[in-house]
Amino acid sequence: MEDKPFTYKELLRSLAAMTEAQLDQEVQIMPNNPTPGPTRLQPVYGINTVEHYEAEDTRSAVDFQHHPEQVVLLSDYSPFYEEGNSYFEV
Repeated sequence: MEDKPFTYKELLRSLAAMTEAQLDQEVQIMPNNPTPGPTRLQPVYGINTVEHYEAEDTRSAVDFQHHPEQVVLLSDYSPFYEEGNSYFEV
């Protein structure tokens, strides 16, 4: 794994190389933080811009600036997922 951010062009290439069975899977994010016990994957609910999700206090991982036009994946990172609560992360 390279130590640089993944681009959407690279994502598109990766998707094009997937099998039909892989493309039918639900999109999930694997967090890059070691936790005790099993790691809960994060379900993805959408892809759009920061502005579309009305997230006004986001900061880019690249330059720590707010970019409303930035395309992001919307995931649910809730430690209470089994209890029906959700916490969306842009």
